[in-house]
Amino acid sequence: MGSVEKLLSSALIIFFLVATSFAVPALSFKETVTGKVYGFSVLKADVLGIKPGEMIIYKLVLKVEDERPRWMPEKKRYLEVLTKKNIPLWLFGKEVTATIIYRGDERGGSYWLIKIKEVE
Repeated sequence: MGSVEKLLSSALIIFFLVATSFAVPALSFKETVTGKVYGFSVLKADVLGIKPGEMIIYKLVLKVEDERPRWMPEKKRYLEVLTKKNIPLWLFGKEVTATIIYRGDERGGSYWLIKIKEVE
């Protein structure tokens, strides 16, 4: 194999490795769900692999009972939602309406809370 062929094959291998290392962003969507707050956690961002690792992240677990969003699997009832905003502890056990957005790529992502209010 000549030097030109070696160079071309090396370039193709490098191109393939670089092209496959980039993630394609997933479709972002915004949705409103209603459910009961079944879980509440306060975490450092590095636990979730989010940078900067010292940032505080609040995680809510919502149990969606009645109208599940169309993207939620039929058997799945619990939805983990993250936020950077301080969420009041009194929401625990309450029924809420939450506006969420999905952020991620084909390797995975998270549901992020945009707005939350108690159902009266």
